[in-house]
This record gives sequence, C-alpha cells and structure tokens, in this order.
Amino acid sequence: MSLSVGRLRVRLVRKLLKVLLLTVVSVAVASCGIPLLHTPSLGKQGGILLLTITGNTARTLLPSIDMNIGSYDIKGTGPNRQSFDETTTQSTKQITGLIAGTWNVTVAALNKDNQNIGVGSSSVTLDTTTQAALSITVTPIQGSGTLVLTTTWPASEVQTPALTASLLPPAG
Repeated sequence: MSLSVGRLRVRLVRKLLKVLLLTVVSVAVASCGIPLLHTPSLGKQGGILLLTITGNTARTLLPSIDMNIGSYDIKGTGPNRQSFDETTTQSTKQITGLIAGTWNVTVAALNKDNQNIGVGSSSVTLDTTTQAALSITVTPIQGSGTLVLTTTWPASEVQTPALTASLLPPAG
C-alpha cells in the first residue's frame, strides 16, 4: 500500500510541476515583446512632439495694432483625423499622446488683445519610440496699408523739386 501512495505522490508532484511550468512560461511569453504575439501599441503616452516657435522680428513699418506677441495658438492635424489645439505663452511646447504618422502644425501668434498678428506652419512625422522636434517660424501677416510721407525743404535751395522713393521689404 505504501507503494501506491508513493506513486500517487509522484504523479501529484509531476502534475503540480507541469502546471507551475506552464504558468511560468505563460507569464514570460505574455510579458515579453514577441512581435507575433503582440499587436503594435502606441504605449501609454503615444508620440511626443517638442515644438519650438521663433518669430521674424524684422519690422520696418508697423501697423496701428500692437505687434507684441502675447500667446501662440497651436493647431495640429494628423493621421486618422486626429487633431490637437493648444495655447501657450512660451516659445516651446511639448505635445504628448499623438499617434504615429505625419502631423501638419500651424502656429498663430496673437497679441494681448487676441488679434492674429503672425502665422507659421510646418509638418513632422512622428513615431512612438522617439521624441520629434519641430521648429516653426512665425512671420507677420502680410497686408496692404497706407503710407503718408511729408517732406519740406527751403524753396531757395531747390530749383526743380522732385521726390523719388522706394518701399523695400526688410530683406532688401
């Protein structure tokens, strides 16, 4: 009778070892990144975009509105109709949780009265394994205006008065 109790113990121990081994292997396979067993994942945060905004400060003729930047309105559109809309007063902004793919980013510069005074845009391709950097230069919005120029000179010093003027862009 002790022989049959011994065999039962051996069988029970073997079954327990098999269950334990199967459990350990299952946990190991589930926790490792074997591509065949896992679907692609964006991770907990998704892609990260580090945006740097620079301003074109070359201004020769200023309009009557305040041209000092008070804040930036940042809009992005990406794959699968994803989008983001952020506002910052800083020249750098980290945007997280973005899905992988190409993102089109537009930055509008606003003055303290929330008037749009400049714009810039660019695109970047994100993945979820690295941080992508994007730099956008905001330039003043172009438009037309009026320039009033008055000049005087002593009549006795000029025989045939004539005035020639040119209005050139900041780059010359």
